[in-house]
Amino acid sequence: AVWTTLDPAIAQVSNEATTKGLTTAFSSGSTTVLAALPLASDYLVAEAGITVTTPEITSLQITPTMVTVPIAAVGSLQAVVFFIDGSSADVTHESVWSSADPTVAVIIPSGTGAGEALAVGAGSTQITASFNGETDNADITVIALMLSNIDIQPAMATTSIGGTANFTAIGTYTDASTQDLTALVNWSTDDSAIAVMDISQPGLAQGASAGIAQVTAVLDGITSNIASLTVIDKTIRNVQITPNNGTFIVGETSQYNVSVIYTDLSIDDVTALVKIKSLDTSKATFDANNLMTAIAVGDVEITTVYQGAISEREFLHVNP
Repeated sequence: AVWTTLDPAIAQVSNEATTKGLTTAFSSGSTTVLAALPLASDYLVAEAGITVTTPEITSLQITPTMVTVPIAAVGSLQAVVFFIDGSSADVTHESVWSSADPTVAVIIPSGTGAGEALAVGAGSTQITASFNGETDNADITVIALMLSNIDIQPAMATTSIGGTANFTAIGTYTDASTQDLTALVNWSTDDSAIAVMDISQPGLAQGASAGIAQVTAVLDGITSNIASLTVIDKTIRNVQITPNNGTFIVGETSQYNVSVIYTDLSIDDVTALVKIKSLDTSKATFDANNLMTAIAVGDVEITTVYQGAISEREFLHVNP
């Protein structure tokens, strides 16, 4: 026989071979179950009524009952309803959630994401869930993590006069978690005549004269380890713009870079320290970050200068 119901929202009957005739209830209410047996030219149909009732709720329980999270973290809570027949159901997304103190923790009240509590301030508060007249509470404690250590990486770096070196500051907190603090710390060197930190680009040190400078970072009263930056005096061999002989179509953009090659064949990226110039701005232009925009068809010579050294003669080509 082929099974069906008049209201699939209330109940459905399986037609799978292994579960044929098995009825699954979806919501409370009454509907009719039909069984159709095909004959030679017709169907023999039988029907039966079915009523789905909702078991009586005995309690609602939030788990876990106590949560401890740091500021900015999320604590996940679950609401489970228990019925008189001993069954239970997860009603986390169907419950209505609230926080007694939103300055400590806020919680998504219902629907997708319900039960997710965001810690916003140190302290303790009570979280409440309600479902069909039943309520339960859980306690959430928000702790403020303390920064315990700042580590500069790398511990040693080398650059040339006018060259740059990048440092990263990694913070460790009291719960052993780590965070990149490069953009948050205050950077400094012990000798600005040898090296200075670029205020606009956190962690970037620029060599000023030959020597060794110590680099440190400070945040919330915590001082980092000391990193060493050695600045060496090297002679520039040539300044190179890349890409070289690039071909583009009108309207296309491309990031250009500038490298300095020294007589010892070492190379420094000085893109952030120079400005590439287009000798025909009607065909191509460069912005402050050396991003090129192709404007019109033609060949364009480009150039730049670093510490008095002029780049090699280079071109770019713009096609329709």
